[in-house]
Amino acid sequence: MVEYEHGLCVCQYCDTKFLLDGNVPLQGEKLTVVSVRFYRSYRTYDYLYDLPEWVHKGDRLVVNGFDGETEVVVTGVRRVFAAELPMPLSAYKYVLRKSERSSNVVYAV
Repeated sequence: MVEYEHGLCVCQYCDTKFLLDGNVPLQGEKLTVVSVRFYRSYRTYDYLYDLPEWVHKGDRLVVNGFDGETEVVVTGVRRVFAAELPMPLSAYKYVLRKSERSSNVVYAV
């Protein structure tokens, strides 16, 4: 008997969870992925976050963008296994640091 939970297949023999489309086991440490919006383009991209400080929606971060270091705003935070990422882990960039500006600053674009 195969059980399904939230898009995952759970093996009845060893309780290992697999993604339904690729049979990749979900194991190891979860990664923190932040969705960030760039101010000028309003485009949203995902970055890996491995800094020791907590991050929340609305926080301002500095990332390597097209034009070098760029300040962005966090639009979402989630914890996932590497196997759950839509692209290979090597395709993701890391957040460089939190911005020195206050999180409650409003920018006119």
